[in-house]
Amino acid sequence: HSVIRDVAYGQLTKAERRSRHEAVARWLEAVAGERSVDVAEVLAHHYGAALDGAADPPVDLQERAYAALMAAGTRTEALNTARAAAYYVAAAPLSSSDRERGRAWLAAADIFGAVERTRHAATEAIEAFQAAGLPGDEAHAWAVVASLEWYEGNGTEAREAQARGVSLVEDLPDSLEKGNVLLRASRARVIAGDLEEAHRLFELARPSIDAFGDVQTRVSALMAEGQILTDVMADPRGLELLERAVRVAEDRGMTAALVPAINNLETIRALSQGSDAALAGIDRVIEISDERGHGSGMVWSLLSRMEFLQPTGRWDEILADAERAIEAAAEHGGEQVAFGARAMRSQIDFYRGGGRIDETRAAFEMALDIGDPQSVAPIASYLLALSAAAGRMEEAQRAADALCSVTKHAARDRALIEAAPWLVAIGRITDLEALVEDDLPAMWGYPRAAISFARGVAARARGRLDEAAESLVDAVGALDGMGHRWDATLARIQLAEVLDELDRVEEAAEARGAAREVALEMGAHRALGWIDEGSPLAAAG
Repeated sequence: HSVIRDVAYGQLTKAERRSRHEAVARWLEAVAGERSVDVAEVLAHHYGAALDGAADPPVDLQERAYAALMAAGTRTEALNTARAAAYYVAAAPLSSSDRERGRAWLAAADIFGAVERTRHAATEAIEAFQAAGLPGDEAHAWAVVASLEWYEGNGTEAREAQARGVSLVEDLPDSLEKGNVLLRASRARVIAGDLEEAHRLFELARPSIDAFGDVQTRVSALMAEGQILTDVMADPRGLELLERAVRVAEDRGMTAALVPAINNLETIRALSQGSDAALAGIDRVIEISDERGHGSGMVWSLLSRMEFLQPTGRWDEILADAERAIEAAAEHGGEQVAFGARAMRSQIDFYRGGGRIDETRAAFEMALDIGDPQSVAPIASYLLALSAAAGRMEEAQRAADALCSVTKHAARDRALIEAAPWLVAIGRITDLEALVEDDLPAMWGYPRAAISFARGVAARARGRLDEAAESLVDAVGALDGMGHRWDATLARIQLAEVLDELDRVEEAAEARGAAREVALEMGAHRALGWIDEGSPLAAAG
C-alpha cells in the first residue's frame, strides 16, 4: 500500500500536490471544528505542503498556514520544545502584519532553546514590534534578551536589556505585556540580591497580573512571589507558592516555565533542608528537559545538580556531570554553566592534590560581571582557597574582597564553609566576624550550619576555644543531618584541632578519624594532609 501511495504521489505535478494538500487541510479543519487544535500538527504539515514552492499563494492560504503553525507550536511545547520553536519560526514569514510576525518570533524566543536561535528570534521580534509600534511586546522581547545574556554570563548586557524592557512598560497602562516584563525583572533582581527593587517591581506588576494575567503569567507570578517570600522575608510559605507554580506548569504542559520553576523550588529546598531533599527533583527536571528537547534547561539543571552534590562529597558524579554540562553548553549555549562546571572541576582537583587555577580565575571574572550573590560567592570562595594555598596572596585578597562585598544572602553564607579558614589564614578575621554577625532565619538550614562553622573558625582564631568547639559541634551535627558529608569533614578537621587545644584528646581522635575515613573515600589528599599535619587555620595560628 505504501509503495503504491508513494508512486501515485510521485506522478502528481507540484501544483497538483499543493492543491491536494490544501484540500486535505481544509477538509480536516472543517471536520475537526473547534477541536482543530488536536490535529494542529497535521494541519501545519498539509498547509505547509500546500505552500511549498508556490509563486504567489493566496493570502487566505497563508493566513490559514500561519494559524496552523502557531497552533502546532502551542500544542507541541509540552512534548518537544525544539519542534515547537521550529513551528513558530516557520510561521513568521507567513504573517500578515508586523504584529503577527513579532508574535511568532517572540513565541520561538520565549521557549529559550539553543542560545543563538533564541537570540535571533528575540532580535527579529524586537524589530517586528518596533515596526508595529508595540512597546509592550517589544519590552517582552527585551526581557528574553536579558535572560539570554545572563545565561551566557554577560552581566552588563543583561542589565542593559532588562532596564530597556522595564523603561518601555513602566509608564504604560496595565496590560499582560507589562505584567510579564515586570515579573521577569523582579525575579532577576531576586537573583541579583537586590531584594528591595525585586519587591517594588513585583508590586508594580500586580495590577496587570490581576487584570490581564494568563496562565503563563500567573505561573511566573507564583515563582516571583515565592522567591520574594523566601529570599526577602524567609517565609516558608514561599515554598508552597513555588510548588504550586510547578504543579500548574506541569498540568498545562508548559515546559519552558516548568524547568525554571523546578530549579527554583529545588534550590530553595537544598538551602533549607539540604541537598538530599533536592536531588530527586533536579534529576527529574534534567530528564524532562532531555526528553522534551529543552537544551538550555538541561544545561542549567546540570549545574544545579553539581552544586547540590558538592557538599555531599559525591565528586565522581560531579566530574561526570561537569563533562556533560560543558559538552551540552557547547551545543546549546550557556557559557555561565560551562565556566561554573570548570570551576567546580578545579575545586575537586585542588582537594585531590592538584593546583589547577586558570579555570577558576576565568569563572571568577565572569561572576564579577554577572554580579549575582549565587555566582560571586561560591566562585570567590573557590579562588580564595586555591590562591591562598598557592601563595598568590594578591589574588587571594581580591577574591576575599569580592566575597566580603556580597550582601547578606544564603548563597554567601553557604560559601563560608569553603572560605572561613582561608579568610583567617590571609589575615581577614575581622571581615569573617562581620560576615557572620547576623543570624539567619530558621528555615535556612544549610547556610545556618555554614554560619556555625564560620563562627567556630573565627572564635578559634580569637582564642575562644570553648565557644569554637560548641559552634563546630553544632555545625557537624547539622551538616551530618543533611547528608553533607564533605562539609561535615571540613568542620571535623577544624573541630579536631580545637579539641586538641582543649586537651580533649579522645574526642579529637574521634573527629579526626571520621574526617580521615571520608577523605580517604573521596581521594581528598589535601584534606588528608591537613588531618595529619594541620589545616590552614592551624598554620595561621
